[in-house]
Amino acid sequence: MFTQESFNEYFQQLLELEQMMHREASELAAYLPEGKYSLLMRHVAEDEARHVELVEELIRLSREA
Repeated sequence: MFTQESFNEYFQQLLELEQMMHREASELAAYLPEGKYSLLMRHVAEDEARHVELVEELIRLSREA
């Protein structure tokens, strides 16, 4: 059975992972020469930024419960 504390810990770990993925995808997109790979990597970075926002919302909702 999950507790509120275990949910909070999980969401925090997930947030850290998504932030790292966003940071790394952004760095790789900046490193790659302009072209298909760079464009796709920028899209990945944008997706990761949305994931960060979603997890932040989960954390906010979890704290309200």
